[in-house]
Parts: sequence; C-alpha cells; structure tokens
Amino acid sequence: MPAPAPKYYIKLMDTDEEIAVMLAREKDAAIRLAAAVGASAHGVGCVTSNLASRNSH
Repeated sequence: MPAPAPKYYIKLMDTDEEIAVMLAREKDAAIRLAAAVGASAHGVGCVTSNLASRNSH
C-alpha cells in the first residue's frame, strides 16, 4: 500500500490526537463517576451500619 499523501497524513495525525484527547476525557469522567458512586455508597453504608448499631443497644 503506498504511503498516504502528506496532507492526508497530517489529517490522520490530527484525528488520532483528537481521539486520544476524547478518550482521556472519557476516562477521567469515568474515574470521577466511579469515585462519586463509591463515596455515596460508602456514605450509605455508614448510615446503615450506624442504624444497625443503634438498634442492637
């Protein structure tokens, strides 16, 4: 397969960079979401365990 023409090569490089940036943003968003869900689940667990310990006394 012949090498791509220079202007198309530059477009491909730009597209690759755009995709990499989009994936990095999605990864960061997924990490923030997982942290938020984990924190809220942990908070619910603490409330539940506090209620359970109050009922046992």
